[in-house]
Amino acid sequence: MSENRVRVIHVRLSETELGRIDAERGGMGRSVWIRERLAQAQGWPAPAPAGRAPDAPGVVVEALGILRGAANNWNQMARIANTTGELPDSLGEVGEMLRAATGRVIAELGAWRAREPWSQGR
Repeated sequence: MSENRVRVIHVRLSETELGRIDAERGGMGRSVWIRERLAQAQGWPAPAPAGRAPDAPGVVVEALGILRGAANNWNQMARIANTTGELPDSLGEVGEMLRAATGRVIAELGAWRAREPWSQGR
Protein backbone atom coordinates (compact mmCIF):
# COMPACT_ATOMS: atom_id res chain seq x y z
CA MET A 1 0.00 0.00 0.00
CA SER A 2 1.34 3.41 -0.87
CA GLU A 3 2.12 6.03 1.70
CA ASN A 4 0.04 9.23 1.74
CA ARG A 5 1.82 12.08 0.03
CA VAL A 6 1.18 15.06 2.26
CA ARG A 7 4.59 16.74 2.34
CA VAL A 8 5.31 19.51 -0.18
CA ILE A 9 8.71 20.74 -1.33
CA HIS A 10 8.91 24.01 -3.23
CA VAL A 11 11.63 24.28 -5.87
CA ARG A 12 12.46 27.32 -7.94
CA LEU A 13 13.29 26.62 -11.59
CA SER A 14 14.19 28.79 -14.53
CA GLU A 15 11.92 28.77 -17.58
CA THR A 16 14.60 26.75 -19.38
CA GLU A 17 14.77 24.12 -16.61
CA LEU A 18 10.99 23.80 -16.45
CA GLY A 19 10.85 23.57 -20.24
CA ARG A 20 13.37 20.70 -20.21
CA ILE A 21 11.36 18.83 -17.58
CA ASP A 22 8.09 19.35 -19.44
CA ALA A 23 9.65 18.24 -22.73
CA GLU A 24 11.05 15.04 -21.22
CA ARG A 25 8.08 14.04 -19.05
CA GLY A 26 5.60 13.89 -21.94
CA GLY A 27 2.14 13.16 -20.52
CA MET A 28 3.47 12.20 -17.08
CA GLY A 29 2.66 14.58 -14.22
CA ARG A 30 5.48 16.79 -12.97
CA SER A 31 5.39 15.37 -9.43
CA VAL A 32 5.43 11.79 -10.70
CA TRP A 33 8.29 12.56 -13.09
CA ILE A 34 10.35 14.26 -10.37
CA ARG A 35 9.76 11.43 -7.84
CA GLU A 36 10.74 8.81 -10.42
CA ARG A 37 13.89 10.67 -11.49
CA LEU A 38 14.91 11.21 -7.87
CA ALA A 39 14.44 7.52 -7.10
CA GLN A 40 16.33 6.56 -10.25
CA ALA A 41 19.25 8.90 -9.49
CA GLN A 42 19.55 7.58 -5.93
CA GLY A 43 19.03 3.92 -6.81
CA TRP A 44 15.90 3.76 -4.62
CA PRO A 45 12.95 1.52 -5.43
CA ALA A 46 10.43 3.17 -7.73
CA PRO A 47 7.79 5.22 -5.92
CA ALA A 48 4.52 3.42 -5.28
CA PRO A 49 1.42 4.69 -7.08
CA ALA A 50 -0.68 7.22 -5.16
CA GLY A 51 -3.71 4.97 -4.78
CA ARG A 52 -4.85 5.15 -8.41
CA ALA A 53 -3.54 4.14 -11.83
CA PRO A 54 0.15 3.27 -11.79
CA ASP A 55 2.64 5.88 -12.96
CA ALA A 56 2.71 4.33 -16.41
CA PRO A 57 2.87 5.77 -19.91
CA GLY A 58 -0.31 7.51 -21.03
CA VAL A 59 -1.01 4.91 -23.71
CA VAL A 60 -1.11 2.19 -21.03
CA VAL A 61 -3.51 4.16 -18.84
CA GLU A 62 -5.69 4.81 -21.91
CA ALA A 63 -5.62 1.14 -22.95
CA LEU A 64 -6.49 0.05 -19.42
CA GLY A 65 -9.54 2.32 -19.60
CA ILE A 66 -10.56 0.63 -22.86
CA LEU A 67 -10.09 -2.76 -21.22
CA ARG A 68 -12.30 -1.74 -18.29
CA GLY A 69 -15.03 -0.59 -20.69
CA ALA A 70 -14.78 -3.74 -22.78
CA ALA A 71 -14.90 -5.93 -19.67
CA ASN A 72 -18.05 -4.11 -18.59
CA ASN A 73 -19.59 -4.75 -22.03
CA TRP A 74 -18.51 -8.39 -21.83
CA ASN A 75 -20.26 -8.78 -18.46
CA GLN A 76 -23.45 -7.24 -19.86
CA MET A 77 -23.37 -9.63 -22.81
CA ALA A 78 -22.83 -12.59 -20.48
CA ARG A 79 -25.88 -11.50 -18.50
CA ILE A 80 -27.93 -11.32 -21.73
CA ALA A 81 -26.64 -14.71 -22.87
CA ASN A 82 -27.50 -16.28 -19.51
CA THR A 83 -30.98 -14.76 -19.56
CA THR A 84 -31.92 -15.40 -23.20
CA GLY A 85 -29.71 -18.35 -24.06
CA GLU A 86 -28.38 -16.43 -27.10
CA LEU A 87 -25.12 -14.58 -27.68
CA PRO A 88 -25.43 -10.89 -28.64
CA ASP A 89 -24.28 -9.84 -32.15
CA SER A 90 -21.71 -7.42 -30.71
CA LEU A 91 -19.71 -10.23 -29.06
CA GLY A 92 -17.08 -10.27 -31.82
CA GLU A 93 -16.68 -6.49 -31.75
CA VAL A 94 -16.05 -6.46 -28.00
CA GLY A 95 -13.61 -9.35 -28.36
CA GLU A 96 -11.65 -7.34 -30.93
CA MET A 97 -11.59 -4.34 -28.56
CA LEU A 98 -10.21 -6.56 -25.82
CA ARG A 99 -7.55 -8.07 -28.08
CA ALA A 100 -6.43 -4.68 -29.40
CA ALA A 101 -6.29 -3.00 -25.99
CA THR A 102 -4.52 -5.97 -24.40
CA GLY A 103 -1.94 -5.95 -27.19
CA ARG A 104 -1.32 -2.23 -26.67
CA VAL A 105 -0.87 -2.68 -22.93
CA ILE A 106 1.53 -5.60 -23.31
CA ALA A 107 3.61 -3.89 -26.01
CA GLU A 108 3.86 -0.56 -24.19
CA LEU A 109 4.64 -2.11 -20.81
CA GLY A 110 7.39 -4.18 -22.43
CA ALA A 111 8.88 -1.08 -24.06
CA TRP A 112 8.53 0.90 -20.82
CA ARG A 113 10.21 -1.84 -18.83
CA ALA A 114 13.09 -1.96 -21.34
CA ARG A 115 13.52 1.84 -21.08
CA GLU A 116 13.11 2.03 -17.30
CA PRO A 117 14.37 -1.25 -15.75
CA TRP A 118 14.67 0.46 -12.35
CA SER A 119 10.86 0.92 -12.36
CA GLN A 120 10.47 -2.83 -11.87
CA GLY A 121 12.39 -2.88 -8.60
CA ARG A 122 15.62 -4.11 -10.21
